[in-house]
Amino acid sequence: MSKISKETAQTRSGSLTGSERANNLVSMELADLESIRRQNENVSCCTTWESSLEAIQEYVRIAKRHPHIWISTLLSIVLLCGITLPLIVYIASNQNGKEEELASDLAIETGRWFSDQLDRVILPLFSLAQFVGEIPEFYGLADRIGPVGEEGSRPLLPDPDPFSLRNVSGICDDPTVLERFNRVAQTLKENAKMEGVMVSLQLVPYQVVCYSYPLNNTEDFEEGVFLDNTEAIGLDLISDPNRIAFSRGVVQSEDVYIAGPLTLRQCAEGGECYPAVEKAFIASLPVRSNNHTLPLDGMGYNLWGSVESIINWQALIDRSDIFSRFQEQGKGFQLTRDDVVTNVETGEETISEVLLAKTDDYEADRFDHSVSITLDTVDDLWEITIVYKSAAASWFGWAIAAAVVVSLGVSLLIFAILVQKQKFLQMKTRYLEDVSQPQKLRMRMFVDDQAKIRDLTPAMEKQLLNHKPIADFYPSTTVFFADIVGFSSFASEREPRHVFKLLQTAFFHFDKIARKRNVFKVDTLGDKYMAVTGLPDAQPDHAERMVRFAQECQMAFFRLTRELEKELGPATGGLEIRMGISSGPVTAGVLFGATSKFHLFGPTVKRASELNKTSAVNRIQFCQKTADLLVSAGRKKWIEPRRDTLGGPHIQGYYLTRRTKANDADKQETDSSYCSNLSIGSVDNGLWDEDDEEALVVGDAEGSDKENRLIEWQAQSLLRLLVPILAFRDGKKGSTDEDITTFYQRETVVLDEVQAIISLPAFDKAKAKRARTKQSSLTIPDVVEEQLKSLIKEIAALYHSNPFHNFEHACHVVMAAHKLLERVSTPENVNYETKNLSKVANDLHAYTFGITSDPLTHFAVVFSALIHDIDHRGVSNGQLAIENPELAERYRNQSVAEQNSVDLGWDLLMQPKYKELQQCIFCNRVEFLRFRHLVVNCVLATDIFDPELKALRNMRWESAFHEDDSSQTVSSNSSSSGIGNSTKLDSTNRKATIVIEHIIQASDVAHTMQHWAIYQKWNEKLFEEMYQGWKQGRVAKNPALGWYKGELWFFNNYIIPLARKLDECGVFGVASDEGLFHAMENRRQWEVDGERIVQEMIERCTGMVDVKMGAIQEEGE
Repeated sequence: MSKISKETAQTRSGSLTGSERANNLVSMELADLESIRRQNENVSCCTTWESSLEAIQEYVRIAKRHPHIWISTLLSIVLLCGITLPLIVYIASNQNGKEEELASDLAIETGRWFSDQLDRVILPLFSLAQFVGEIPEFYGLADRIGPVGEEGSRPLLPDPDPFSLRNVSGICDDPTVLERFNRVAQTLKENAKMEGVMVSLQLVPYQVVCYSYPLNNTEDFEEGVFLDNTEAIGLDLISDPNRIAFSRGVVQSEDVYIAGPLTLRQCAEGGECYPAVEKAFIASLPVRSNNHTLPLDGMGYNLWGSVESIINWQALIDRSDIFSRFQEQGKGFQLTRDDVVTNVETGEETISEVLLAKTDDYEADRFDHSVSITLDTVDDLWEITIVYKSAAASWFGWAIAAAVVVSLGVSLLIFAILVQKQKFLQMKTRYLEDVSQPQKLRMRMFVDDQAKIRDLTPAMEKQLLNHKPIADFYPSTTVFFADIVGFSSFASEREPRHVFKLLQTAFFHFDKIARKRNVFKVDTLGDKYMAVTGLPDAQPDHAERMVRFAQECQMAFFRLTRELEKELGPATGGLEIRMGISSGPVTAGVLFGATSKFHLFGPTVKRASELNKTSAVNRIQFCQKTADLLVSAGRKKWIEPRRDTLGGPHIQGYYLTRRTKANDADKQETDSSYCSNLSIGSVDNGLWDEDDEEALVVGDAEGSDKENRLIEWQAQSLLRLLVPILAFRDGKKGSTDEDITTFYQRETVVLDEVQAIISLPAFDKAKAKRARTKQSSLTIPDVVEEQLKSLIKEIAALYHSNPFHNFEHACHVVMAAHKLLERVSTPENVNYETKNLSKVANDLHAYTFGITSDPLTHFAVVFSALIHDIDHRGVSNGQLAIENPELAERYRNQSVAEQNSVDLGWDLLMQPKYKELQQCIFCNRVEFLRFRHLVVNCVLATDIFDPELKALRNMRWESAFHEDDSSQTVSSNSSSSGIGNSTKLDSTNRKATIVIEHIIQASDVAHTMQHWAIYQKWNEKLFEEMYQGWKQGRVAKNPALGWYKGELWFFNNYIIPLARKLDECGVFGVASDEGLFHAMENRRQWEVDGERIVQEMIERCTGMVDVKMGAIQEEGE
């Protein structure tokens, strides 16, 4: 309690009792505490405000030193407002458009209803007009009344007021005629089912009202209200000045003429009149007759007269329930009609707009939009206008304000983030400047913050170079290197995305294993992976940890490559890996630059790299130091000494041992032949925990399941090509009702079907857009997938076990075709960033001559590659003609093998059991024939030695790419007549056709345009095939005698010109450069080493061929 409070309490306590004094003291104490609490709150608020103010001032100071923060903040405001405000305007406009569309639909729907109702009222007039022509009593009324003013016609009554009446006594009151008319009119009125709406039907011969049903109408009105037409009998509509305009409209009309609205009044005997029908329309249909002439305005019209119907408009409105419908939807409407009004005195006719119906709130201020629709009536003079309030108007202003506020808020947040980042960058250098920190701690800070350090600005990197580098010496580490054997060859065969798919998948799983095993990944370079244990933190088990990591990575690699083979193609599952491990000291540090990287130096690193390079494939090799560490850790059984030494007699290498299920220790050699036979299985070498069930064992990865893997890959690749075909058809297959066999009947040999120009479909932007949307959600039916796999198995079975022309070669050609088609789809000079998807697609279509726009073309090219060597006998067409003269005669001794492959492959595809697959590929005759022509042209193009076909293809190439479009001509082939001046479309299709043929040609010899190792592999296979044919007496000349010079000739005269053509046509981008580069390099390498290689091939092939021929002789015996 404060001093003053205590004195006051003591002064007052003298006159109070003890309890009162105690209560007063408590109350005073509480008051003082409350006063202190309020003072503390004020101080706290002041402190918070001061802290916030200081923080803001600090932000401003930092921003002043770094202008890019202010610039970025202002740009963000402009950018956000520039995006959000137009977006809001677009959304509001779009919403208004949808509301307008809904209002238009409502108006059209309402108009259709009224038009339909009017049609139902008008329809009986046509029936009544027909009765006039068929019933003599009706037809004769006009003759009995006659035109007004003519001799023998019924005269006008003397008193015209209020109507001009004719004397029709004895005619229009004839009981017989009246009875028949009433019977006819009653039937028509009942059949129309428009009770209360159609209140009268009338016969009007010579425009004189003669008969009306019902004459006195009470049935269509409420009790007490009726419509008596008695006084209208005899009314001459032409003579009456108030009705002459109506008669003029009827007489001149070719169809039903409608007048109104008008009020029909009913007068009582006392003279009092009331409206029986507030709004009525009179519909009149002129009845044509060549036997009658109706005079009007000095002209004669061949008319009997007309038939009329009186329509109670208000009853029709009530039937529509239109007011409640619009009220429910929050809209108003107005229905109007243009009517002809005649001035009785002057006879002048004017058109005025007459209101037929309107909601009470039609002119309300809340409606800000309107839509008007002309109704489809007999005279198109009716118009309905819908008014409505835009929903966007209620939120548009608020949305604009919110967008501005949010833009400012986000910009302030960006400002704060940029300031905080700058503060963070300033703080980040503290551990770099403080050199007193231990090196291991600084290393740990770098490892933990490695990704963030790479974000340093150039100014920050310059600052870092002025400080002591991050580096330290680590005496106990284990370094690991791994690379993929044959990676360069693998990469040259495949699309770039498939190469990176392999690296990304493998290294991603290596990284995952590294995190699991606490191994530090250092770097990757190409297909090489580097890791280390024992830093930045010491790990006593660094050697054992790294060996476990290495074998787990090895097992993951084999598993992943086999899984990826379905996507990446043949030989992916056969990829091999080498690993080298070395233990010892290293110097580790960080090299700062454009990208800061962690580096290792020292003999241990160099030794690990050498162990990696010299390791047998699919083996883990390590040095003496690593072996000693494993022995000291009780892992002696993991070690298997290498039988030879590295770099000298005193350098010993070791492999990680395996004890296989088969326990076949004799096969555990260190050479690549042993290691290339690894597959997935289980192992018992003490390396894995009990829960680890997968490891590596000896097996035959290239054995009997190789063909199955190739078939599976072929099926998956073709299935992926079927998806866009279905997407372009909106996911629909071909019709099951149409017999596909009727699309095509073979009448000539395959060669006669070669087309000079194959017409590809024109680009359809809407269809392409729909296809892109549907493609991701489409799935191929299981039955189609099964049929496709079955078809590929049958195709594979028709390939012979030739060294070169076999199913594996077909798969290699398919893979090359995929790669070239992929490059066609992604040209380099199309701007993918600044154009919309439709524009990009259109550019691609024009750039690639339409090849990219037709997924059926892609499928046809790949299918052609798959079947192009079916039933190849391993000999040339000339030798085949000698061995099989019947086949040669069937195909006229030209392209015999190629035509035979087409027929066999086509017959397999067209089997009835593949009906669902066929319907996925082509759904109509046009697609069927285009697919057939593409297959024929592609397969026949692989016959590169037929001089006639070669000359024809060269001529077509020159015509397509070296002549003006206006003068392009293509010489006729064996199946095509001469083609004159080509249109632009013909020019594009001609280019597309010849480019497609060159795709399959380049794919067929793709090994010559790929990595040297790939070329050597397939070149030796081809040499073996021809050498085997020579030994068997099927080839006249020993291929070894001219093989070296023959390959040089083949490169000079076919391969390199073909590669140049791929570049010349301009649709393959860098893929043509890649092919030309490899072709030139392979030719250069062959020129240097070819003679030696031929001798080595002779030595290898001689033994292999002798063994095969011996086996064949034994089988024959």
